[in-house]
Amino acid sequence: MGRQLRLLPALSLAAAVAIAGSRGNAAAYVHAQSEQKPISEQGPTASGNPLTAEFGDFVREQLEKWKVPGVALAVIDGDDVYTEGYGFATLPDIPATPETLWYGASTSKAQVAAVLSALIHSSNYSAFSQGWATPISSIIRDDFVLQDDWATNHITLDDAVSHRTGMPSHDISSVKEIDGRPALPRDIVRNLRNLPMTAEPRVTVYYCNLMYVTLSYVIETVTGKWLGDVLRELLWEPLGMKSTYFDLQSALDAPEHMASGYAWKSDKEEYEEIPFMTLTEVSGAGSVISNVVDYAKWVKSLIHQSGPLSGDVHKDIRTPRVFWPGEPGNGLDLQLYGLGWVRTLHKGHVLYTHSGGMHAYGAEVYWFPEVKYGVVALGNTAKCHVVEEIVGWKLIDDKLGVPEKDRADFGAK
Repeated sequence: MGRQLRLLPALSLAAAVAIAGSRGNAAAYVHAQSEQKPISEQGPTASGNPLTAEFGDFVREQLEKWKVPGVALAVIDGDDVYTEGYGFATLPDIPATPETLWYGASTSKAQVAAVLSALIHSSNYSAFSQGWATPISSIIRDDFVLQDDWATNHITLDDAVSHRTGMPSHDISSVKEIDGRPALPRDIVRNLRNLPMTAEPRVTVYYCNLMYVTLSYVIETVTGKWLGDVLRELLWEPLGMKSTYFDLQSALDAPEHMASGYAWKSDKEEYEEIPFMTLTEVSGAGSVISNVVDYAKWVKSLIHQSGPLSGDVHKDIRTPRVFWPGEPGNGLDLQLYGLGWVRTLHKGHVLYTHSGGMHAYGAEVYWFPEVKYGVVALGNTAKCHVVEEIVGWKLIDDKLGVPEKDRADFGAK
């Protein structure tokens, strides 16, 4: 996606030359372009720790207003990282802290896609000899069967990671148990043959968790390892993400406290605690449990394009694959999608973002590669996104120096 941004001035230049019809006008256009400052040099003003006492009061006001027990935040500003917890991880009296564990939900997808890219670029696995163009059925032929034969034979890793398979969400089809045992990714994949496709492959985009479960099964088949172990070996351990887990029991047994999930019952004016959700069948679609301290390490590596991921993998992460549905709004331009990230522009700045939602938890992740700035927000209701967006975008717009009159009102929706 960084490459896409650099192409935009070249395309504008070509259009200007065609319209001008003369070398003199073209030269004048080039000179004018050379006088402009890069987008990354315009706007950002704030520095230092933004998680002040005053900001903390603002966050707690939003938690009370929107009936969310607690959130944790991380801010990545260049080489600096700031973290804080607000409200409660578990009612009535266990506070949310930077070390509190939360479900990362669909923000897991970006980590799984990055690891798959790393396996592809390692050239250590013949199953990936065609790279992202490798048909999924060539790896798990007996298990990956769709109702359309052409789709079965031709849908690739790239199609699945980009949500362009033609398969809709079908989330209700997922099951937790089969014959008295926990359902596994293989079980979910084998059930795809019973689910109709809504469109032909590569025609439109349908967000499909089941396809990320399929990619999880592909990784496990090729490596011979549980996906949680692959993530720990290739990503979490090298980044020092020691408080990140891939199954509920490990998180509950961890030294860090696992936040409880809640739903606000307006008729009773009280919170209802929601039981923890097991994740065996969810796998790479949303099984990461972590805290903002560890997520900041992950986001920082993306911003700086640092190890353990190679340059080729970082290029994959930033490269757009499909147009994302929807119109510009809330200060965002048209959106693209890559390896678990929506890529867009906010006030002229390139932004990568993804949200995650579970039964009683929510997550928001934002990072700006040119500004070298990121925000992570994790909370403990299914509707905590509004608080995460309000506080997250306040941090972002404060950093970018966006005037109050030009800011989106996320609390209005």
